[in-house]
Amino acid sequence: MGILATGERHFIDLYLYMIGKSEVPKQFHLWACLSLLASCVGDRVWVKQDVATNIYPNLYVFLVGPSGSGKEQAIKNVLKLVTPHPEINPYAGKMTGPAMWEYLSKSGESTVEGRGKHKTVTTIAPKVYFVTEELGACVNSGDLGQAMVAAMTAFYVRPPLLTDGTRQHGFVKLVNPLVNWLAGTTDEWMVRSIPKDAVEGGFVARVQVVRGQRDYSVRYPRMIYPDDYEEVKAHLQSRIEDLLMLQEGQFELDEEAIALHDDWYIHAKPPDDSVLLPAFNRADALIYKLALLLALAEWPGRESVNEAGEIEFDCSIKAKHIEEAIDLWNSLVYDMPQTMKVANASPQSADVELVRTIIARARTITRSALMQKVGNRGINKDRLDKALETLYAEDAVKDHSVASGGPRPKVWYTWEGKEEVAI
Repeated sequence: MGILATGERHFIDLYLYMIGKSEVPKQFHLWACLSLLASCVGDRVWVKQDVATNIYPNLYVFLVGPSGSGKEQAIKNVLKLVTPHPEINPYAGKMTGPAMWEYLSKSGESTVEGRGKHKTVTTIAPKVYFVTEELGACVNSGDLGQAMVAAMTAFYVRPPLLTDGTRQHGFVKLVNPLVNWLAGTTDEWMVRSIPKDAVEGGFVARVQVVRGQRDYSVRYPRMIYPDDYEEVKAHLQSRIEDLLMLQEGQFELDEEAIALHDDWYIHAKPPDDSVLLPAFNRADALIYKLALLLALAEWPGRESVNEAGEIEFDCSIKAKHIEEAIDLWNSLVYDMPQTMKVANASPQSADVELVRTIIARARTITRSALMQKVGNRGINKDRLDKALETLYAEDAVKDHSVASGGPRPKVWYTWEGKEEVAI
């Protein structure tokens, strides 16, 4: 008996069932699915943060992990579902800030006034689902990367009007632009593509940085898909079609959800580290976004049409949605310091972290073996010794010598830190 026969209709649960078993971190699939849901509804649904502020469910999701950790697989699963639906307007490829403006100007209803440099293109309700399997291959570093980050920062809040008046051939006005972004990246590529001040400032506060790596204690030589994979995939495709036809409407928190949200908001403790404050200040908006998406995931789509042909749709956000949204937020907060640490890393601190990681994983290692491992990463003897001095001062590493039978003793390093560093 397939999962649909059991009565399961939660979109996210069905999606996580469909992708089967593999070594890809589950959180990659979960957040990719949330990004998919957000791209399906765009700005046609919202929840009010206050009487003057609509929160739309669009997301910027970055899946961050070592090369080969499963980011690409998680993103490809989403692309397989959205590609048949041009209304979602997926864009998978290289992009710059000016090119994003140009692309959005052609992704909605446009009117043109004037000619040449006096031409003004006004585009109403442009939408795009920007999907980048590898951030470094799609977003340039340097000035072009800065321009891209600046543009995406402005688009995140779904502004009512944005105008680009610096182009040589006229002006571009975007009315109600909306962008969803799903990207995969390593720490190294993220730092190269996203300027340090953007990581510490407003941009990364808008990004859901989801970290993960393979669990090598559980190995799958190949992906294991459920027997009813095709049936579940077809069902999710039909649900996507229903979401694309969903009429505009506002979601509201019921009384229990309001009480839970307000209690969390009042008692949420700001971080001690000031660099984490931008993300904390946007936590409330993210809670609303996620709760809205979780409520949408329970809508059965066309199955909710009654005998009169009317859609029966509960537009309320319940306490369980707020609670799960808070849990999702907490899972991101745990990893945020690592993102800031990577952004602030100097070449010297990067050496320390590499040496720390190697010794922590080995627990004990000879100098010759350590030198070989760091040498493969371009670290010479002097840089290794400087990194070791830092680890000695932290009491994270100790060394000792053992007679080798030769003119020089063999040097060993042992890990004395409280925790082993994950690789």
